[in-house]
Amino acid sequence: MRSIKDYSLYLLGKRDYGVKELERKLLLKGYELDEIKGLLEYYLGIGYLNDKNLIERLISFQISNNKSKKQIEVYLLGKGFDNHEIKALLNTVEFDELEKDMLDKHMRRYLNSSKPIQKEKIISRLQNKGFTYQSIKKLIDKYFE
Repeated sequence: MRSIKDYSLYLLGKRDYGVKELERKLLLKGYELDEIKGLLEYYLGIGYLNDKNLIERLISFQISNNKSKKQIEVYLLGKGFDNHEIKALLNTVEFDELEKDMLDKHMRRYLNSSKPIQKEKIISRLQNKGFTYQSIKKLIDKYFE
């Protein structure tokens, strides 16, 4: 079996990992928890791992893929990041204008569909994508006036 350092560097060479995610990968590979903790502290100390920067990059990427604030939060929680850190970084981003643009894109797609779609279905679909009812309602009222 490879040394823990070799395997972790191999993983980090392929893509960025959060601390928890890398810890999980190393545990699954069969390395000891004490070994893993020491290595992760070392990597944090020299800057190989930085959850804050990774979360910021993932938020930017998710926003560019038209994801709502709630979808981004769920995605990052699934990656094993700290809930408080996620919320703090998400609160630094101004989502009002971004959410309006994303809702507009989704609404145009639903309205340009060849099948007739009811208002309730549009509201339901957009809520499933993580948008708030208030922002959806404002947009629906604008389109269906």
